[in-house]
Amino acid sequence: MAFKILRLKEVIRKTGLSQSTIYRYLQLGIFPAQIQIGLRSVGWRDCDIDQWIEDRASAKPFQNVYQGSEDINEGAEVEHAG
Repeated sequence: MAFKILRLKEVIRKTGLSQSTIYRYLQLGIFPAQIQIGLRSVGWRDCDIDQWIEDRASAKPFQNVYQGSEDINEGAEVEHAG
């Protein structure tokens, strides 16, 4: 099956995620893996991104996508109003 390689800007546009969120999801193992397309360049297979989006769309509302992974906010400082 033929596929197109998407670069980061295309993945951001297609998913609506920020760059930092994409890389955080990669670290957590909840985003499709990159493929090496050059010495210093990577991309994603469009079919992998499409499947990831479809999986999110078919998930239960408010389903925790971090289930079974470490807390991504661990060690983050939180300001409280008051």
